[in-house]
Amino acid sequence: MALRATGNKVPAAVRFAEVKAEKAKKMKQVEAENRSKQKRLGRTANGSWVNIGYLKTIIGFGYSEELASAALK
Repeated sequence: MALRATGNKVPAAVRFAEVKAEKAKKMKQVEAENRSKQKRLGRTANGSWVNIGYLKTIIGFGYSEELASAALK
């Protein structure tokens, strides 16, 4: 896949594969952090986990994490 993406240029394909692997590793780390954060924040009234995206949006408006999570619950 890396060779196809870089037009069969080996050095560029190696860099492409390394970057792709690093991005995948970072995504797994972010997902693990989000799962951990969801468990810490708890569930909403309907039983679903607090939405991290919504939480970040509310925090972006200047509210504290505690207040934002309470509002989402």
